[in-house]
Amino acid sequence: MNRVSELRKKAKLTQRKFGEIMQVSQQTISKYESKDANIPQDILKKMAKFFNVSIEYILEEDQQEKSPIHNQREEMLKIYRGLNQYNKDTWMLLGKRLLEGQKED
Repeated sequence: MNRVSELRKKAKLTQRKFGEIMQVSQQTISKYESKDANIPQDILKKMAKFFNVSIEYILEEDQQEKSPIHNQREEMLKIYRGLNQYNKDTWMLLGKRLLEGQKED
């Protein structure tokens, strides 16, 4: 299944409703889902923001093919994107401190 279709269905949206949100026609959404049309960069950005995922995630074919490290990266990005600016700054500060203090294996 195409990732756009998967995300749209998970959000319980029809192609028509999702098209309205993305400001394109239902037929255009259908073409994106069937890969009969490439998704323009501006629409990809809107989709990524709407679904709170990366553009790379939308463009990937099959979630099963992703490595565990990639899954962790996606999860961290999703969490980070959901934070307000204060918590993003805190997240970055903690991450830097963890890197500085980690032991070599």
